[in-house]
Amino acid sequence: MKYKTSLTAILIESPSKIIGVGSKQYFVDDVEYNSSVSILSFLTEARDIDEITDFLVENKLDFSLFQKLLDNKLITFVENLFQKEDTEDFKNALYLNLLLDNPIEVLARFKDTTFVIIGCGSIGNYISYALSVYSPKKLILVDGDRIERSNLNRQILFSEEDINCYKSEVIARELRKKNSNLDIEVVTEYVSEENISTILQGEDFKSTFGIISGDDSIAVKVSSNKFVENHIPFLNVGYLNDISVIGPFVIPEISACPFCNNTLAASIDCQSDLSEIINKRYSSPSSFTNSALASSLAMSDIVQFFSGNLLKVKSINARVGINSDSFEKYILENVRDPNCSVCGGE
Repeated sequence: MKYKTSLTAILIESPSKIIGVGSKQYFVDDVEYNSSVSILSFLTEARDIDEITDFLVENKLDFSLFQKLLDNKLITFVENLFQKEDTEDFKNALYLNLLLDNPIEVLARFKDTTFVIIGCGSIGNYISYALSVYSPKKLILVDGDRIERSNLNRQILFSEEDINCYKSEVIARELRKKNSNLDIEVVTEYVSEENISTILQGEDFKSTFGIISGDDSIAVKVSSNKFVENHIPFLNVGYLNDISVIGPFVIPEISACPFCNNTLAASIDCQSDLSEIINKRYSSPSSFTNSALASSLAMSDIVQFFSGNLLKVKSINARVGINSDSFEKYILENVRDPNCSVCGGE
């Protein structure tokens, strides 16, 4: 195995000595700074561990300094990232390398996965685009909605000439413009008990992942039932007004589903006709901000799941929300319900 200074490594000398940037950044004194610079300079060429050890001994540098730089991603052993590449995967791998110890394996997992996206509105736009840049095995886009003018404030893959067209068809068209090799299946129907089995027919459930981004309770129930039945992991993504929400992240037989302990049961008990009238007037305040933020949160958990870091999947057994104005975080924890009508029998 060889090691090389990471392309994401950066050094700051003034006013304080700082090594790295982002979550791996740390302050050092002059001695450690100069020693670290020496190691990083030596590793601008790929070296094996014997060469590195000889260099450290010769320059009276402690091995722990090398290890610290490695642990903080200033040094990498991922040979795919030893030099800049003009490929679709390069920047994704560079980013994943900051988060994970197995970025190339995670990229391969994306390429081997079929993503079923239920709902192609605000969330569907962002999450389909986010997944498409990882060149998945296949995208299945499910939505019977047609594009309206009001969608154009946040559904970034649509334009004026697309009004009245099916959302799923336009998303497929736009994603193929960015990557002509994408395998995309379009379903211009709302998900239902009658078509969900057909939608999933022929897919390898061991390499399938579900995204539920629709706000229709029947769609959520139907999709959840079928995903659980076929042991397909899936994630709910959405927003509650100004709070972007993901979860629960469902791993069948392991974690809670949306219906465990009635956490998604209707909580609005109208005691009067006036209350019902007001509730029926509700229109979700869909915007770029709450939609894009929810999709970003979802991608973070999907990446950690594919890496095998289940302890870093924040929305397992929980719904996680971020206030798009204050950035306040909310967590509604849950546990798997053995009597759940959806997953209790699994």
